[in-house]
Amino acid sequence: MANYATAEDVSVLLGFDNFSSSTRPTLSQVNAILADITNEIDFFLTGVGITVQPTDLKILGRLAIACKYGTACQVGMSAFGNATGVDGSQPAKYCEKYQAILEEIKESPEMYGTITGESSMYCSNQVVDGTWTEADTKARYTAENFEV
Repeated sequence: MANYATAEDVSVLLGFDNFSSSTRPTLSQVNAILADITNEIDFFLTGVGITVQPTDLKILGRLAIACKYGTACQVGMSAFGNATGVDGSQPAKYCEKYQAILEEIKESPEMYGTITGESSMYCSNQVVDGTWTEADTKARYTAENFEV
């Protein structure tokens, strides 16, 4: 699977010269960040039931924007330190835009592809095979997020 954006796309967004082995971060580091961000986007898509990478050019364009923002955020923090996460900094703005698109994927998944219904989540064997009753489950998991 290909990344949604390239290192050149990110350098244009940031107004940098192209990344290389002598830049901070290096080209290989930026490519690794791009792969991580692409995987994170795909994770969100899978979470809403989109298991096949979209091919529609409009959707791919939106995902490319998300990938560029997510990578620019990480590159900004890598190049200038985590202090750039402070509200109002340019990397923080890229992070906000990236997070907004991830939220949009969760809230309006139909905009991002065909929902296959193949998404799944782990369910305890005791729940599946019926050895735990609803009372057993409630007794073991009391928090809303099912933490013990």
